[in-house]
Amino acid sequence: MVAPPPQAATLLALVNQARSSARSCGSTPYAAAAPLSLDGRLTQAAQLHSEDMQTHDYFSHTGSDGSTLVQRVEAQGYSYSWLGEDIAYGFTTPSSVMAAWLQSPGHCANIMNPHFTNLGTGVAGTYWTLDFGAPP
Repeated sequence: MVAPPPQAATLLALVNQARSSARSCGSTPYAAAAPLSLDGRLTQAAQLHSEDMQTHDYFSHTGSDGSTLVQRVEAQGYSYSWLGEDIAYGFTTPSSVMAAWLQSPGHCANIMNPHFTNLGTGVAGTYWTLDFGAPP
């Protein structure tokens, strides 16, 4: 198991702060949503993906080995009914990456999705990953 990034608690707090208020993601309105809990398996998948992107100098939801989000979280033993992933590159602080995600309709929709109950976070250099999930 890799250690969770030092920013894990901050990212979780920022995601939950965003979820605590209704907002629009692009033209889609979202009601406030329940807070997420940090999940070690999702954090492992997210951290390994951020490290993979940094090590192999790429930016994609597809791993350098061709892996998908589904394959990465299943490899960590996470069973799910819902999954989502936000990635970002080039940001130096949790608050700056969160502001960018909230300005992007698709990323914001993941953050506000009421079906998600768990979160995993990954940070390697300036590569950021949020893996969202909900168990079956």
